[in-house]
Amino acid sequence: MIQSVVRCTLAAALFAAIPLSAAAQDEEGNSDAPFQFDPTEIRRGMRMGGESGKSRDQLYYEQVISRVEPDLVGDADRLPVYIEYFKIALVNDLRIIPFDAEAEVEEDGTIVLTGYNAFPETGAALVKLLTHMGFENIDNRIEELPSASLGEKKYGIVTATHVITYDRPELTGEKMTNALLGDHVFLLKSAPNDTYLCQTSEGYVSYVAASAVRAVDADEFSAWMDAPKVVVRLDSEEGENRVPAGARLPFAGMSDEGEFAVRMPDGSVRNIPTEIAAMVPAGPGEQASIAMRTAQSLLGSKYVWGGKTSDGVDCSGLVQSSYRAAGINLARDAYQQAYGGEIVATRWYREHLRGGDTLYFLGRGGKITHTAMYLGNDILIEASGGTVRLSSFDPESDLYREARDRGFCFGKRIVP
Repeated sequence: MIQSVVRCTLAAALFAAIPLSAAAQDEEGNSDAPFQFDPTEIRRGMRMGGESGKSRDQLYYEQVISRVEPDLVGDADRLPVYIEYFKIALVNDLRIIPFDAEAEVEEDGTIVLTGYNAFPETGAALVKLLTHMGFENIDNRIEELPSASLGEKKYGIVTATHVITYDRPELTGEKMTNALLGDHVFLLKSAPNDTYLCQTSEGYVSYVAASAVRAVDADEFSAWMDAPKVVVRLDSEEGENRVPAGARLPFAGMSDEGEFAVRMPDGSVRNIPTEIAAMVPAGPGEQASIAMRTAQSLLGSKYVWGGKTSDGVDCSGLVQSSYRAAGINLARDAYQQAYGGEIVATRWYREHLRGGDTLYFLGRGGKITHTAMYLGNDILIEASGGTVRLSSFDPESDLYREARDRGFCFGKRIVP
């Protein structure tokens, strides 16, 4: 792999120059929008109208490639540079998008891609980038995550008081985050040194010691996630065992002493004094409910890129304005909003979604280019296709949109 110094050098030149979304017909990167765009409108640094004889897709990749190869022609000896460039320019952020790739050239000139990838769109975008650079024979062997080797146990619950996660399986190098007792993680694959590659509750992709996590199947994971929780506000000491401040554990009733009884990840029960803990709301709280009502009040409003009001609103503007009405300030764009909150759903696990959760979707180029708000019962509200409308994840619903279902990346809970 290219060393971090190469990544930093490329990043300095690219972050200010590369448009933040992939070539798209509408904001979320889909081409099924039933309305016409102003071809002179500029979105993410590109005009909506392209040159004669060239699609926006082609123009987009040519613009991206020109930053690293001005003549648009690739050189096999520079493949490691192109892949590192791809990670910087076309992947939202490797801290929240599970992706890594390497390339080798076989004797017959075939380029073999290996690595891992949770979303096929990302790997497909890499192939497309290389194809636009003139590479014809590409063998994509990137492993899809979560790995089949995990079996049914693709989820985890942190059993240690707290555990640091890292950017590499040696558990050295960059520290990514600190997972707390009872935190949930989405397991992606088993890794060397008795570790897992996982996505933590913040959404960080990192390696964690397997000894600090109990792997569970979807049923046990759902039971843990859906249980009423007690949040610990100050460290709770009991001999050598400590429950750290910030831990959230399933409520198991009230003890004879009037304390919260909580269930530990190993199945045991422990008492937490009520003066240092509190119940977490079991359903959408007041702020999430306000955000949902505000979003629904904008139903039928026209889609306007950059808009945030009933006079016109785009997808991220809808989510931002709705939560702003509830007293919560979110970032402006979808890919920025994706950093906030706690990850509660992935493409392969959506059982824990509830009203008010924010939803993120990948466009054709593999980047987060669309957001929406979940309302419950598989229904979401979004600004798309010319208006603010309801859509559904349920294939049996009249509101079902296959592109939306297929492009779902993950869901985040902004407030308990």
